[in-house]
Amino acid sequence: MIFKEKSFEIPTGVSWHKELLVIAENKKIISNEILNKIKEYLAFRHFFLHAYALELHYSRIETLVENIFDIFEDFKEEIKKNIS
Repeated sequence: MIFKEKSFEIPTGVSWHKELLVIAENKKIISNEILNKIKEYLAFRHFFLHAYALELHYSRIETLVENIFDIFEDFKEEIKKNIS
């Protein structure tokens, strides 16, 4: 399904995922609120890939774990609402 009014080129490169989220927010596909929530996961991903040695500390990721399903549902709802 293509929505021409929301069409855009998918970014490439090492930060394509960040750029894609910013584009989606600029095109009003997702809200700034959802963008900021997802950025928390991107920050964790970056930290995990570059700083963690061998073990995860649950206290550092607890809110990310607890909120992931709600954020994903909000994300899906915004996309459905804003691309139709």
